[in-house]
Amino acid sequence: MVPTKYRVEIAVDPTKDRFSGITTIAVNVNEATDHVVLHARDLTVTLASVTVNGKRIVAETRMRRAHGAKDADEELVLLLGEWLRPGTAEIAISYDAPFGSLWGLFKVQDAGKSFAFTQLESTFARRMFPSFDEPRFKTPFDIALEVPTNMTAFANTNLANEGAGRLKPGTKRFEFETSKPIPTYLVAIAVGELEQAKGPEGTTPIRLLAAPGRSKLGTDGMEAARRSLASLESYFGIPYPFGKLDLAAVPNFAVGAMENAGLVTFREELLLTGSTSPAQLRRRMALVMAHELAHQWFGNLVTMRWWDDIWLNEGFATWMQAKVCDDAFEAFGARAERVLSKDIAMRYDVHPSARAVRPKVERADDIGQVGGWSAYQKGASILSMLETWTGEEAFRTAIRSYVAAQADKSITSTELFAALDQTTKKPVSQVARTFLDQPGVPLVSVSVTCDAKSKKPTSATIEAAALGGPSGATWKVPVCIRVEGESATRCVLLDKERASIPLSSCPAWIHPNAGEAGYYRYDLDEGSWQKLVKSFASLDEAERAGLILDAWALVLAGRRGAEHVVELLRSIDFSKEKSRVVIEAAISVLTEIDRTLVEPATQEAFGKLARRVLEPAKKRLGMPSAKKTEPADDALLRVSVLAALHDLARDPEVARSLEATASKYIADPDGAAALSGP
Repeated sequence: MVPTKYRVEIAVDPTKDRFSGITTIAVNVNEATDHVVLHARDLTVTLASVTVNGKRIVAETRMRRAHGAKDADEELVLLLGEWLRPGTAEIAISYDAPFGSLWGLFKVQDAGKSFAFTQLESTFARRMFPSFDEPRFKTPFDIALEVPTNMTAFANTNLANEGAGRLKPGTKRFEFETSKPIPTYLVAIAVGELEQAKGPEGTTPIRLLAAPGRSKLGTDGMEAARRSLASLESYFGIPYPFGKLDLAAVPNFAVGAMENAGLVTFREELLLTGSTSPAQLRRRMALVMAHELAHQWFGNLVTMRWWDDIWLNEGFATWMQAKVCDDAFEAFGARAERVLSKDIAMRYDVHPSARAVRPKVERADDIGQVGGWSAYQKGASILSMLETWTGEEAFRTAIRSYVAAQADKSITSTELFAALDQTTKKPVSQVARTFLDQPGVPLVSVSVTCDAKSKKPTSATIEAAALGGPSGATWKVPVCIRVEGESATRCVLLDKERASIPLSSCPAWIHPNAGEAGYYRYDLDEGSWQKLVKSFASLDEAERAGLILDAWALVLAGRRGAEHVVELLRSIDFSKEKSRVVIEAAISVLTEIDRTLVEPATQEAFGKLARRVLEPAKKRLGMPSAKKTEPADDALLRVSVLAALHDLARDPEVARSLEATASKYIADPDGAAALSGP
């Protein structure tokens, strides 16, 4: 049985404890059956029926637990007492239910007013209306909401009609236009005395929804949405798919944001920012906005068929948000930061408890275990690696073809891989599966044969081993190296134990992970390592950061001693280092050294090392001034540097200066600058 269209009518009063509704589902009956199984949880069904060829069959209802579930009954069984033949039918169910606790259809109170919002991913639509609550079923929705007369209602699509309530007397009824085909988890509504603000002019109408008095803080968010949409439309060559875009600031929200088609919901602090908001919040808002709007193509227009492919949603949106922000905002630097998020994923990925990006999801309770760092950071890192290996333009062409061909469908990774294989003419599917279907991190070891006095060929020999992962794990690794004096990178697919890259000359240095795009750690023979360290300033900022992070990873793996990373940090001239990403990488490693290796006897020496790394940045940045504007990167880095000097170097002067700055800010917020302010 396959749903083909929903009509969801709900009476919502967020001042009450429960809501009620009628859900009507048009279905295709593919095989004869005397019962129907849908998803429902905590719904009290008052009437259920199935109509076939004008004949209405009133059903007996029973609840049961899903296969393998341990939590609660989530399947609603309609017992018909007679057989349905293949064809079309209509299911109608009347019910009422409690509001959820920040899940499903939930209510929140703020400043004495009540509101209702939704959060239906991954399996919470069944708490709002009975449904076939799986992402493989994408259908159009007709939504009608009846609310108190002092409130307004919003849904995924534009308002079609407004009138008197039918389900509840003394209410207003809002009927919305039919949606494009979407899965149940992307259905969204918002109800309450919500303030509205119109966004900037553009091809897509943008509107902000917020609690009274707060919409004035949404100007930057709406502008970020406009810029993000323009960047995404340019990349995909497909207009924004869902007509209008509402941005709802939710006063109390369990997740950061949710990409509901046409009605994206955010925690207030991730949407409502202004010119005096700290730099971290403004940057975070832009990244979250780009992420959620990237989902309108990755996830909403093209949807994963089942939850084991959630990386198709989250990995793509995480990968895309960096492109969008760098395109939409001047000097944003999001792509350079990928090396930091990749490092986080790889640190988790070497643990025995690490899970694959595409885990097996066979039982209802497994669904809640998917996502997290493996789908987001590792998924995005794998895409960056594949893009670098295949070429940015070829990769984009494949993605455009894939999205256009699969629009409004539910798919698996197979369709994506087919598009990439065909367009790039490389075995992308073979490579990707070795990274997606098992946890772990490959270690690429590079040794350079280089004798300038002889006529022997010069080459780089590359080998791979497992730094972490299942016993016997192997990967097909696209290794791209950067060679001193060459503008183009050299790439080879390491699909055997060993590969070799011929070199035209004896280079001053080789970097084994060009642009830090590859999802692997690397090591070098000692001579090549020392050459690379001496050429630190010749590397780009991602490579400089990656050198520091990988050096520490080798220490953690027991392949190098602690002196390996300590000597590296001592050799770098941090007085010339201006990159926030590189200094953040150094702080990350120093923090780990402090946590795992430093003892009272070595605290003084460690503090000296930390000050050597951090004080040049502290001197350059100084303390903030309310009368002086500065790049956001400076404001962001100042916070990290001062915190690290206080926590790692135990610098008492930092605490005194911070106390003075905080006192000024508390006494006169408009006349002083926040530590990470504009």
